[in-house]
Amino acid sequence: MQGKSYSLLRIFTDELALSGDRPVFEVVLEKAKVHQLLGVTVLRGRVGFGHSNLIHASRFLDHNYPLVVEIVDEEGRLRSFVTEISAMRGIGMITIAPVEALLGARKDLA
Repeated sequence: MQGKSYSLLRIFTDELALSGDRPVFEVVLEKAKVHQLLGVTVLRGRVGFGHSNLIHASRFLDHNYPLVVEIVDEEGRLRSFVTEISAMRGIGMITIAPVEALLGARKDLA
């Protein structure tokens, strides 16, 4: 089965990260929708850490799970999107990698 080449953008953040008074992941999700990007999924991790070496996990009263926002689209569109969100506070690492969509993308996969 021949697929279509896209790129996968991963944005690392956590549940308590805010952009203004709103969660970072919600702001990123809405901006991706406005940009009409192909697909977005927000994944909740059980535990993780980044450049701060602080472990993000569920504690007794502190629920600050790590999150990864995954976005699939063409590389150029994703890179353009990153320029808009890169200055947002609360975003950790951003990565991009090639992927091949076999099913579920736009109708041009037929």
